[in-house]
Amino acid sequence: MIYNQDLFIQAGIDTPKEMQAKGEWTWEEFKEACAIITAKTGEYAYQTPDGGGYDARILHNLTPIIRAYGGDIWTENNEIKINSPESVKAITLFHDMLYKDGSVVPPGNQTDFYSGDVAITMGQISRLSKLKDASFDWGIISMPKGPKGEFAIIGQAAICASKNSKNSELAAELIAYMTSKTCVERMAGIWPPARESVMESDVFLNSNKMINKDDMQNVVGHSIKNGKVISSNINYPQIDVESRMEWDKLWNKDADVQAVTDAVAKIYAKYIK
Repeated sequence: MIYNQDLFIQAGIDTPKEMQAKGEWTWEEFKEACAIITAKTGEYAYQTPDGGGYDARILHNLTPIIRAYGGDIWTENNEIKINSPESVKAITLFHDMLYKDGSVVPPGNQTDFYSGDVAITMGQISRLSKLKDASFDWGIISMPKGPKGEFAIIGQAAICASKNSKNSELAAELIAYMTSKTCVERMAGIWPPARESVMESDVFLNSNKMINKDDMQNVVGHSIKNGKVISSNINYPQIDVESRMEWDKLWNKDADVQAVTDAVAKIYAKYIK
């Protein structure tokens, strides 16, 4: 998470790092802190990842909270858990922040963390480039904890060489080079690696000039080592299209979280087998 330290101080509450040092960096206490910030500063306290938490990044926003409460989207064994009691409790926490506390930037609102108008957001360290000329003091912090611990999302991507290409051997050689230790070290400041030999090196700790060594190790490295990729499936494009219509029903103050997630679960079950 990336936070605007000035807004925490303006609200008269501990910064996230101070909360974490006291053992108070939990989702419940995060929710309370956000409510105080909004009440005392008049600013929104939380912005979903890239502002997309109601459409393209619904699961990016909800997954860390859900897993912290013992739920999940679906498991590696294809067990659908989006409508489990644990998942519903976690989603309700976010829903209450949005509609009861009014501390979250709502759907359709363009208020942006990187302009200094929001106290905290969730994002990759590559987003820190937007803060190069920030007019406020900021910091990064690992995810709050829930009853089942702390869960970050690890990004994932793939590159491949097509065997049908006229230059498949050259393409494979390029991929081998791009994924070598040397290249991984070069990209570590933007794309933190899952390669232990790099993560435990000084190269990694010094790879991003906007992040000090302690934060690279205790926030970025810690999140990768203890995080998990988001639930994925080969049918996800279709799942996303169909489930989005049900998720849309969640974004009103009188939404029935259990009913919405039950409907989403049925769509997931249709494709995840």
